[in-house]
Amino acid sequence: MQNELLADRATSESGSGSGSVRILRSVEEVQSLREFWCSCSGTLDSDIDVFLPVRERIPENLRPHVLVLYRAGMPVALLAGRIVRTRFAFRLGWFDLFRPLVNVLTIPCGGLRGQASLENCQELVRAVVKCLKSGEADLAFLARVDADSALFRCVKSEPGFLLRDHFTPLRPHRKRELAGSVDKLHAELSHHERKRFRQIAKKLSGAFPGQVRVERFGSLADLDRTLEAVEEIAKKTWQRTMGRGFNMDVSLLETFRRQAERGWLRIWILNLSDKPCAFWIGALYRRTFYNEYIGYDPDYANYSLGTYLFSRIMEEFCSEGVEAIDFGFSDEEYKERFGNVMWRESDLHVFAPRLMGLSLSAMKSITVLLHEPARAFLERTNLIQRVKKIWRKMARRRAEGESS
Repeated sequence: MQNELLADRATSESGSGSGSVRILRSVEEVQSLREFWCSCSGTLDSDIDVFLPVRERIPENLRPHVLVLYRAGMPVALLAGRIVRTRFAFRLGWFDLFRPLVNVLTIPCGGLRGQASLENCQELVRAVVKCLKSGEADLAFLARVDADSALFRCVKSEPGFLLRDHFTPLRPHRKRELAGSVDKLHAELSHHERKRFRQIAKKLSGAFPGQVRVERFGSLADLDRTLEAVEEIAKKTWQRTMGRGFNMDVSLLETFRRQAERGWLRIWILNLSDKPCAFWIGALYRRTFYNEYIGYDPDYANYSLGTYLFSRIMEEFCSEGVEAIDFGFSDEEYKERFGNVMWRESDLHVFAPRLMGLSLSAMKSITVLLHEPARAFLERTNLIQRVKKIWRKMARRRAEGESS
C-alpha cells in the first residue's frame, strides 16, 4: 500500500515511466519512504533510524534533504541528505585556516541506497546541482565515496568545471573479513600473526596471573557505568591530548543510547588486576562491526593491549557469525596490519553556482594544493607515525606527572 501511494505521487509529478527526482524535506516525508529505504543495503551511517534522530541531537541540522529517484512511478534509488548550518573548515595539517559559516547539503558515508547505476547517479547528482543553484545550500558534501563507484565518477564530471572538486586525495578504507569459525580464523592467520597473538597473551598472563579479564557491554542498563570506566582510560590516551578519539558529549551519549536500544552497541573493556586498561567501541550492524573508538592506558603500553583485545574480539565475532570488521576512514598502523580488504575513498564537494559557492571552491583548491604535498612528504618519510609516537610518549609522561 505504501509503495502504491508513493507510485501515485511520483506519477502525478513526472508521468509514468520517466525518471524523476523528488526531494523529501521533513521527517514525515522521510518516514513515508521507510519501507523502500530499509529494503536497500547500506552502511550504519545511512540507516534511517540513525539518519532521522540527528535533528533532535544537533540543532545545526536544519532539516532532511533526501533526494529520491523514481522510475515508472516507483523509487529506485535515494541520496540521504540533510541541510546543516555549520562552519566549513579549510585545514592545513592540524590547523584551521578559514572557518566560514555556511549551509551544507551533507550526504553521509553510504548515503546512496538502491540501484547505484551510472544513469541513476547522473540524475541524482544533477538534482544536487539544481538544489544548490536554487540557493538551498552553499555546497554539497558527500562523505567517503568509493573511488571506483559510479557516484564518484558522476560527482567528478556532472557539475560545471568551477563547481566540482579538482583535487580529491584518495584515502584507504580497510576492513577485516572474518572466517566462519574460530578454527577457520586461526587457520587463515599468518604464522607471524598467530605467534604474535600467543606472545602477547603469554606476556599478559605472566605479568597478571589470573587477573586478565575482558568484559563486553551493550545494554542500556550498563551504559552509564561502562562509559565511566571508558572515560577513566580515555583521559590518559594520546588521542585525547590531540583533541581526538573518545570524548563524551551529549550527542555521543544519545548515539550510544540509541545503538544500545537497537542491540547494535558493543563495548569491550580489558581489565588488569580489576583496573580498566583498554577499550574498544563500535556498532554491529547487518553482520558488520563498525569500529569507532579504541584507547589504552599509556602506563601499559609495553603489553600491546590493543592487539590482545582485537584478537579476542575477532574470535568472539567468528563464533557469532559476524562477517567483517570495518575500520573506517582513517589509516592508523593497526588498521593496515589487521585489515585484509582495502579500497580507496574520498570526501567530495559540489559548490553552488553563486558567489559564496565559487569562493568556497577557490579556497578549497588552494588549501588542498598546500596540504597534500606536505602530507605526501610526511608519509614517504614515515614522519606521521613518528609524530604519533612522540604524542604517545608525551601523553604517558603527562599521566605520570599528574599521578605523582
